Amino acid sequence: MMLIKKGLEFYIRTSLHVAICFVTLSMVITLPYLEPFVDWPFYIMQFCLVVVSYNLTKYYPLILTSKPFKYRGFILIMSSLLILIALSLLAFETTEYWLIVALLVLLNLVYAFPLLFNKKIREFVYLKTPVVAISWVLLLLSFFWSAHGFANTVQDLNYIDFEDHMYLGITLLCFMIAYCIPFEIRDIENDKIHLITLPQKIGVGYTKIIGYLSAFFFFVLQLMYQPIIDSNTSETVIITVLLLLFIYLSDKIKSSYFVSFTVEGLPIIWLLLKVCC
Repeated sequence: MMLIKKGLEFYIRTSLHVAICFVTLSMVITLPYLEPFVDWPFYIMQFCLVVVSYNLTKYYPLILTSKPFKYRGFILIMSSLLILIALSLLAFETTEYWLIVALLVLLNLVYAFPLLFNKKIREFVYLKTPVVAISWVLLLLSFFWSAHGFANTVQDLNYIDFEDHMYLGITLLCFMIAYCIPFEIRDIENDKIHLITLPQKIGVGYTKIIGYLSAFFFFVLQLMYQPIIDSNTSETVIITVLLLLFIYLSDKIKSSYFVSFTVEGLPIIWLLLKVCC
């Protein structure tokens, strides 16, 4: 049991879990347009970039001040290797991929470093959840556009117009806001007072209501525009119920792994449903 707990802690602390969750969510919306021509380097590159990005965000203050932190050596070596892998993959890719990486770098810089009015963007009042949600949506849409462009060069697919892209973005944004609410509630005791996050300002109960409403709008949009993400009704119902359940339990289950592992792993469940249903 102790070995499993240490392995789980290592898996989460090194940002491997969040990277896998991002990639699986990307696969949920892009795989229907790549099959059977799955571009695995496309997903490997995403994984590498997300690991490096999250590790930079979490650990750069400790690295700059030479303060020790758990798994320091491994995280530095792994991140350096993943940067090299990502760059080697990008060397053979189009300008679109480089623009996506530039977007990721820009989002990471303004999120992790005090570049705007001597503040990190997540330190602006009320912006913590919207920044994370919008950042993930922008990146997911960018990868989706890239995958869709690739698919149209090798398959006879119907073109997805601007309106469909807009609805996809809104649907993903509703999902991401609901998805982020358990993290906001978990962090209420650790977030600095000056951040004035949603739970700090309006309380856990009203924050949950925002999450419930976001999950509801996600459900409605999914049912209305299922062909965009190639989902079915049972898949949408299960994901929505899990979103609602995770939001409800976010202040009731005190285990540190509930949010950082179980809730964060929702995209993995979504991909498994898509493959199995």
